[in-house]
Amino acid sequence: GAALTAHTTAQTAAAFLSLATKNYAIAALGFGDADNEYTQVANQLCPITLIYNAAESAFDSIASAAQDLKQKALIAQQHKAWEMANKTVMDTAQAQYDAAAAKATAAEQPIAAKKATAAAACASIVASAQATLEPTPMVKPCPQAVSSLSDFSSHKAMTSGGWTFNGITDIQYGANFRCWASMHPWGSMEATLKGVGVLHVTLENEHSNTKTQKNFVRLLKNGAEIEKLGSKEEKTINVPFVQGDKIKIDENRATIILKQFTATCYSPAPPRSCSAVKRSTSAALKGPNVAVASEGGVPFGSGSLAGYCSTTAAGEGKDFVANGIHCWKNINDGKLGNSYSWIPGHSGAFVGVRFAKRELIEGLRISRKG
Repeated sequence: GAALTAHTTAQTAAAFLSLATKNYAIAALGFGDADNEYTQVANQLCPITLIYNAAESAFDSIASAAQDLKQKALIAQQHKAWEMANKTVMDTAQAQYDAAAAKATAAEQPIAAKKATAAAACASIVASAQATLEPTPMVKPCPQAVSSLSDFSSHKAMTSGGWTFNGITDIQYGANFRCWASMHPWGSMEATLKGVGVLHVTLENEHSNTKTQKNFVRLLKNGAEIEKLGSKEEKTINVPFVQGDKIKIDENRATIILKQFTATCYSPAPPRSCSAVKRSTSAALKGPNVAVASEGGVPFGSGSLAGYCSTTAAGEGKDFVANGIHCWKNINDGKLGNSYSWIPGHSGAFVGVRFAKRELIEGLRISRKG
């Protein structure tokens, strides 16, 4: 009936939204890493203290560092573009899910008999979906590496707790942490999180300069902006996090007041069983290759091995400029053999294919030889 169709559509939209959200998180993490690498090179360059009669090698060193800085900037720009593209996909998926969920709710409203039939049909779908859901994570005490970040009593307490500072020159400790960079336009503080949970952060931009948009305080996770506070603005922000996420608070011609930095942590749910997955053979896979580029599959990857691809940068799409025997673009070009394969350029690298449309997957085949 209409209700069953509406619920099925809503579930499909929910699955797509979940995938889009994960892809956006991966893209944001990639940009954060690229931005950190750019910042490290920039910090090495500035300030430049060469005197006019310094050795020629000193000037060559600065020129080389500047070229490296430009390359890091280009990589960060590519990651940012990928992050924004995934953000657009995620927002579209959210809108599609909201519309589908609204139709599913409306389909339950007609006459009692139709509502009862729809409820019975939806119940079978929900029961099937619940059978595959992972158990709900349980609340647990946060690791010391997270809980100690809320101690603002002294410089020693904060640095030993995991905070690092960059450009900050004026600091006041206590129940709240107050700081700013009087010698530089920018100042920041960063920490790496442990465990899994939700951060609860209360921030204030105390500075009263309302004449410029450059006066702000920001909260970032893995390089992606979570919240931005203007002059005399205060907010409490809840931020989901996982192991290794990097939190940064920075200011530009502003004053940071950190009033709360606490967390609710969870025990990870046990992994799903893989009992339904089994080894197969190429002869047993009779269906078409829906991932190949000729069928509309769009490749993406986090990078490629230097020396075997014209660029080591991350990207997406067949039009991305990259040439070589081990570029991530090769994964679905339909050509077989080592000379058309992919080799990652760093640990934790990933590669994948976006299908042209929704597909039923029978099996997965990965090979270098063909």
